[in-house]
Amino acid sequence: MGRWELAVLGLACCLAVASGVKLGSVYTEGGFVEGVNKKLSLFGDSVDIFKGIPFAAAPKALEKPERHPGWQGILKAKSFKKRCLQATLTQDSTYGNEDCLYLNIWVPQGGKEVSHDLPVMIWIYGGAFLMGSSQGANFLSNYLYDGEEIATRGNVIVVTFNYRVGPLGFLSTGDSNLPGNYGLWDQHMAIAWVKRNIEAFGGDPNNITLFGESAGGASVSLQTLSPYNKGLIKRAISQSGVGLCPWAIQENPLFWAKRIAEKVGCPVDDTSKMAGCLKITDPRALTLAYKLPLGSTEYPKLHYLSFVPVIDGDFIPDDPVNLYANAADIDYIAGTNDMDGHLFVGLDVPAINSNKRDVTEEDFYKLVSGLTVTKGLRGANATYEVYTEPWAQDSSQETRKKTMVDLETDILFLIPTKIAVAQHKSHAKSANTYTYLFSQPSRMPLYPKWMGADHADDLQYVFGKPFATPLGYRAQDRTVSKAMIAYWTNFARTGDPNTGHSTVPTNWDPYTLEDGNYLEINKQMDSNSMKLHLRTNYLQFWTQTYQALPTVTGEGASSVPPADSSEASPVPPADSSEATTEPSAGDSEVAQMPVDWDSGVDRSHERPSAPRCWALLLRVGRAAAKRKTGFCRGRPPLDPGSPATPRSSGAWGETTVPTTVWGRESDSASRRLHVHEDRASHWKDRSKGCKRSPRGAVPREGARGRGQGQGRPRRWESSLGTCPRTSEQESHPEAPKPVLATRPGAPSLPSPRPFCGHCGVGVRAQRV
Repeated sequence: MGRWELAVLGLACCLAVASGVKLGSVYTEGGFVEGVNKKLSLFGDSVDIFKGIPFAAAPKALEKPERHPGWQGILKAKSFKKRCLQATLTQDSTYGNEDCLYLNIWVPQGGKEVSHDLPVMIWIYGGAFLMGSSQGANFLSNYLYDGEEIATRGNVIVVTFNYRVGPLGFLSTGDSNLPGNYGLWDQHMAIAWVKRNIEAFGGDPNNITLFGESAGGASVSLQTLSPYNKGLIKRAISQSGVGLCPWAIQENPLFWAKRIAEKVGCPVDDTSKMAGCLKITDPRALTLAYKLPLGSTEYPKLHYLSFVPVIDGDFIPDDPVNLYANAADIDYIAGTNDMDGHLFVGLDVPAINSNKRDVTEEDFYKLVSGLTVTKGLRGANATYEVYTEPWAQDSSQETRKKTMVDLETDILFLIPTKIAVAQHKSHAKSANTYTYLFSQPSRMPLYPKWMGADHADDLQYVFGKPFATPLGYRAQDRTVSKAMIAYWTNFARTGDPNTGHSTVPTNWDPYTLEDGNYLEINKQMDSNSMKLHLRTNYLQFWTQTYQALPTVTGEGASSVPPADSSEASPVPPADSSEATTEPSAGDSEVAQMPVDWDSGVDRSHERPSAPRCWALLLRVGRAAAKRKTGFCRGRPPLDPGSPATPRSSGAWGETTVPTTVWGRESDSASRRLHVHEDRASHWKDRSKGCKRSPRGAVPREGARGRGQGQGRPRRWESSLGTCPRTSEQESHPEAPKPVLATRPGAPSLPSPRPFCGHCGVGVRAQRV
């Protein structure tokens, strides 16, 4: 045999060996699954791809998901399943299926042996909790959320999955009849399935990282805060969305549930009858009963995002800002795009994207007013004055339009993300905290030249599209994509974005409360990319100056100033006292005495502004704040019947961490949907009454939820067995059937949310 023949034979043997490295059929709890093995090179590199593996049974309408019963034979997992039922973009029809709870897995393979103990990254898609799918948008079979590039470049396993959205995923009556959060339960079911089964695919079940964008980023945040995920999640990445965003929590779910019920002909006076009727209504009719207004609206579009997570006293037991102890051991990255708000301003003020149309001071004032309704004219004027200050030097159209983008970016994304990162750092035990700003300019050709990174612009880089479709991208785009994949996958592997399988362009320092340091991500990354104190003056405005303004609960709460009022002018009042940070002695009692809109109870004694303590907390951290102030942990004991402590006394305002975050009471009864206090406190201490294995307690699928199975102990299942509630916990009475009250005279039309506690807007209560 000649030399060339031997060489060919040897090469053929090598290729045969290399081609044999694949998973083949994999055994899961439901049965065997078989995907496809995609070759990536002649040297044996490949990726095993599984599409359409069921992680739960076909869900029943408006009920929690249940485990899949399994299947016989080998399941061919070779194509994506349809998305969960949702409205089309035109909102005049639906697409997708009710049977939609499926996931997809990408497993990278080397040339020598089958992969094992790989880090696992689980993606949660965004879409305003109204739309989206596990595979994302599709162009010529190129799916946005194809996990191949991340998996092969970062040597990690990537998982994507479907979850229910819109009314089918988040409709709630605010009580146990329809507690809501079905989409979050779907997400949890997928995470738990991965935990139980991913080892068979070569993954490390003890190294699971969640990552998501927009509503997916908020979902990631909420999943880390839920006690149900204890022991399931090691790390998390929130891109342009956290659980503290104004659009992430629905404050008045019953109002919107009644709107849907009216449209489909269900009763609205009794939530039990309403729930029974809605569950047997055609799911397509439920989906189409809600339409997000896309034309001109009285208020910013944010106010009409209706079907989102709720604080149900169960999966989300309390205001998210109070749950960060649950994430004390979860490494966390959270960041935003520098012009995340542009997409929303474009809907609210279409002239923003036209070079031939100007935006006026009146346009900006109207936008400001729509986002500051609970502070009335003083809030609108103060905000207007702060944001238009740079106009004194430059009042060009570019400056004005960028200011409008900055306003919505701050309110909807940046400020809540900064607070979330500070909260995570303050509560962290073993966890690392990082934050970033993505600023690679948008590639949309129709956008203005001054555009930065719009909402969702980061997705194409995280999923490696510049490599998957190189003809559509530039070299600088591949530089950005390579860096983001390296940081993300290194973090998933080690908890440190700088250390792992891939090299990074520059070191990413952990976040500190003192410096507020963050990494700016774009095409030019070097040692100067680490920066400090992003928009700190605006953070101080929203958390101190704005928060100290009196809440207007009467007629002054109107977001549209009266036409005959001099204060209605978009130009800030000459008298600077209108923007003062402290209420004057002449302010009405109504303005200074906040009322819980759900219960009608005066809660003014629970609303210290505490600007100094909050600022101190942001600068030096919780422990140092406690040392310097004595009792910065929370408000001191106070008899509810006693009068509120005057702010001028400084008894609270100088020494306590605020119980409100930007004006929203984090511990009001309405925030728990009237769940019994002892149950909420039980959930806040996740370990109470449950002796867990090192992997942590995992909720038993099918466990009875809040308000069900009265008198029966709740049981939790760990990897070693079940954990019944203790006798002390069992002795607590079940919560009475809640009644979600509204203030007298509440309008029947959708009303704007007052200024939200943690991010500017978001309290979807009704305005009188």
